[in-house]
Amino acid sequence: MTPASARRLDAVVRHVMREADVPGVKRRSVGAGRSDRVRSFGVANKATGRQMSPGLYPRIGSETKAFTMTAVPQLAGQDTVGLVDPVGRHLDGVPDGDRITVRDLTGMRSGRSTTPRDDGFFEAPTSDPQRAFSPAAVDRPLHRQA
Repeated sequence: MTPASARRLDAVVRHVMREADVPGVKRRSVGAGRSDRVRSFGVANKATGRQMSPGLYPRIGSETKAFTMTAVPQLAGQDTVGLVDPVGRHLDGVPDGDRITVRDLTGMRSGRSTTPRDDGFFEAPTSDPQRAFSPAAVDRPLHRQA
């Protein structure tokens, strides 16, 4: 990303923040062969006034569903992913990945439980925001993971 492009993107972020009344944003841009550039704008906590910072790891929750459900039909249109493909064809280690299809996931009806069986699951992401979780992590207690 050129410096001019970065300035334009920053201006768009600030404009959208004002228009949508968004208190804080963190954005990341990656260029081919270049390092990441992380920028932050506004506040992370309106009550305390705590500023957003590039090192902050905000919880994005279900936001990724919208991005994923936008990308999947595009990938299907390019014959990169088939909607009837079992997810196990594209991602190793998914419990029941041989019977859950990509289409099932786009409809958020994989047949898997939506509630992990381990209370530690809810604490783990917030205690270590950079921790990597395997697809099977929700199928076993996290305190037993190596």
